Amino acid sequence: MTTANTLKRCLSIVAIAAGATLSTPAAAVPVLLGNATLNSADDLTVIQDGSQVLQFLDFSATQGVSVANSLATYGASSFRWATGTEVAQLYAAFGFTYQSIATTFAILNVPTANAASFISYLGTTVGDAALGWIDDNTTANFHTYACISVATCNANAFVENTRSFWPEHPEFAVYLVRDQPNSVPEPGTLMLFGIAFVAAASKRGQSFLRS
Repeated sequence: MTTANTLKRCLSIVAIAAGATLSTPAAAVPVLLGNATLNSADDLTVIQDGSQVLQFLDFSATQGVSVANSLATYGASSFRWATGTEVAQLYAAFGFTYQSIATTFAILNVPTANAASFISYLGTTVGDAALGWIDDNTTANFHTYACISVATCNANAFVENTRSFWPEHPEFAVYLVRDQPNSVPEPGTLMLFGIAFVAAASKRGQSFLRS
């Protein structure tokens, strides 16, 4: 086999391999990556949903603190009040789903083991429960919070919009989240890099063949 044919075959293999590696993945389910540390050991819970990596702050950091004061304290570290969508991502990483509600009460029917896992990562000091405000359907009249528990709150988990306990309550915390600093490049960025690499290799091969 000539040098030219060998080079062409190598370039074809590179292109095929790059195409297989850089193909768009199927829709991912949020996964729990583990803990990280902000101020104290393991005070962050890290999840990944596709290319997005999110860090949620432990409830113990904001328990009994208003949303405004929580944001004033942790906003400088890029934390924001988690939306219903972000909370849904967090819940899915622990194996249960969150249904957005308007001005009512919804039981999530979370398995006890899943609730216990969630509490071990993010729980407050309120026994075996984790309670937090969610920036979802919060308005001037209704304020969304969730209770994830093993044996309290009258259910393993529920979400409720209420006028009570606002803007702070000694048992409630705030769902605070931020994008993980220095996250890996998104798949789209990696794909563009791969295409550029293959194109450069092809151009160099053509120059070699002409010489």
